[in-house]
Amino acid sequence: MLANIPKRTLADPWSLETTTTYTPGEASVAEGTHEFAELIDKGKVTERTFFFFHREATPRTDEDLADPEQIRAAVREASGPAIASWPDFEGQVDSIVSLYNQPDTDKSYWERVWLNRRVVAGRQAFDIKRWELLARPDFTVPDGDAITIGFDGAQFRDATALIATHIETGYQWPLGIWECPPNAVDWECPEYEVYDALKTAMNRWRVWRVYADPPYWDGMINHWVGRWGQDKVQEWWTNRPKAMAYSLAAYKRAMTAGDVTHSGDLVLRQHIANARRRQLRMLDDQGQPLWVIEKERHDSPFKIDGAMAGCLSWEARSDAIAAGVTRKRPGGMVVM
Repeated sequence: MLANIPKRTLADPWSLETTTTYTPGEASVAEGTHEFAELIDKGKVTERTFFFFHREATPRTDEDLADPEQIRAAVREASGPAIASWPDFEGQVDSIVSLYNQPDTDKSYWERVWLNRRVVAGRQAFDIKRWELLARPDFTVPDGDAITIGFDGAQFRDATALIATHIETGYQWPLGIWECPPNAVDWECPEYEVYDALKTAMNRWRVWRVYADPPYWDGMINHWVGRWGQDKVQEWWTNRPKAMAYSLAAYKRAMTAGDVTHSGDLVLRQHIANARRRQLRMLDDQGQPLWVIEKERHDSPFKIDGAMAGCLSWEARSDAIAAGVTRKRPGGMVVM
């Protein structure tokens, strides 16, 4: 549509986008437009035909939206003077605040739609903005270094992913991510491509261990075990809620601490962004709720298998460090 606007010269055309603030990390049109506006504002892009206006309640570090005066002030600021001049505007403010105070309200969603702030969705498992800051696209893992690999996916739908982690640095990158095309009926993940990607990794680096989720792929994983051995390829079932929850919590902590970095792959980024929390009815050792990841809904087209494979790869890396696999293989000489 945008590409056709300049063609209508006699109509003096222009386009308008208007929306509530988006959820970060979903790669929406609104997010792309906002990021483009920020590039212009920073002087990184020159654009003469673009106007961008955004209003939000200014975030404050000491803000307490449970305080009646603070939340009402935030709603007024986000609404702006034009809306504040409407008849019975204060009655509208009361109604909006009442929505926030209801026990089943998603507070993150409320803050996004009523205060117009870019906040991560309440169920979003990982902070995608934090993930983006951890990208190291110029880094290359030296051949022969020790790595771990995580494998997760479905053979006939969704997606399949092989994610590697450099044991020494915590750097992650996809060996391959295969997604079912939209509206495909008879799609099947190309097993030979998955096998070739794993074989290439085995030949190029020193793979300490592969953690593979076996459902739908048990035959292929058995073939991997026969080819490379039980010590190198192991089943790691993701349908164990408590074990999975602790593994995901460790993966999230690694992102927060900056222990994990990555290649900046856009498909993996989207899988990380798509992952949603499903809270379990169990607590960790500190009394905090445990959670696992899932799609936003059962039939969602947004894939998360890369996020799960990344977590398994990180779990394997943690086990490798615990086993003392932190140094490169010493050099040597072979006499024939």
